[in-house]
Amino acid sequence: MATHWEEQPRDEAAAELTAVFGGPGYAGAALTYRESLTGRPEEVSPDVERVLGRPALAFGEWARDRADDFR
Repeated sequence: MATHWEEQPRDEAAAELTAVFGGPGYAGAALTYRESLTGRPEEVSPDVERVLGRPALAFGEWARDRADDFR
C-alpha cells in the first residue's frame, strides 16, 4: 500500500493521457491546469483511513474486488 505520493514525470503522464484521450491537446491542457493549481504534488490525505478505520485500498485492488459488480 502506497502511503506517499510519487510525482510522475511530465512526459510520461502526457504520453499516457494522449493514449487514453486520443490527442496531445487534452494532455497538455490537463497537465498545465494541474501544475497551475499549486505547482507541487498533491499531499496524501489521511481522511480515508480516519473515516474507514483502515488504510485505503489501491485502485487496482478495489477494482479487482468489485469487478463482478460491473458485469
